[in-house]
This record gives sequence, C-alpha cells and structure tokens, in this order.
Amino acid sequence: TEAEAREVMSALERAARRRNLEGLADLLAADVRIEIRTRIEGREHVARHDRSGYLEMLGGGFASLNSLDGYDYAIADLVLRADGHAFVADSRVVETVIFGGRSQLTESRETARLERRGERVLITSVIATT
Repeated sequence: TEAEAREVMSALERAARRRNLEGLADLLAADVRIEIRTRIEGREHVARHDRSGYLEMLGGGFASLNSLDGYDYAIADLVLRADGHAFVADSRVVETVIFGGRSQLTESRETARLERRGERVLITSVIATT
C-alpha cells in the first residue's frame, strides 16, 4: 500500500540519519540495484552497486558513515506513485557531511522502486543523480 511505501521511506531517512547500517540493510531487497550518478568536472560518473557492495561502501573506506564527524540525511519533496504491483518514490535528498572540520552539502534527485517481497515492502532499486 502507499502507506507501507511511505513508511519504508521514513524508515530509510531515520536509519540514514542515525548511521544505522543494519537498519538500512533491513530495508533493501536482497537483489536491490543501486546506481549513483555524479558529475565531476563536466563528466558524468556512474557507480553501480548490489546490496553488499553498497553496504560495504557505506561502512568502510576513507569516508565511511561512521568515520564522519557529522552526517545528516533528509528526504524532501517525496512523491509516491503506483506502478503496477510496486510504488515509485521520487524525492530530493539533501545530505550534509562533516569530515575533517569541513562541511559539505550535497543535493540529489532519487528515484526508488519499492515492491512487496513476502510480507514486507522493500526497496528494489535506487537511481540517485547528484
């Protein structure tokens, strides 16, 4: 239902704000596909991740979520629309990262697909464009 899809998006925002990787993982389908598109110096870069690769990226590496001095994640302008047996969530995401004493704000457009898997509604794909 739309209410379930809206609750998944709210839970995503809460988990991200708390840097709760287990909470994030719990919302992602086992076969989720995540695509992150960024433009750097005029060139588009696309990173594609499966569930484990995405969680590894967030939990490890130079600027993992838990190594940051501060982090915030906010979903704005959320629009949900039915798409057959699924819902598509279009939103604007604002992330604030504080690392090494410097603050950086990033805004992206995200499209997530949410589908019922068994008894739960889970995120099955995300395309983020920064």
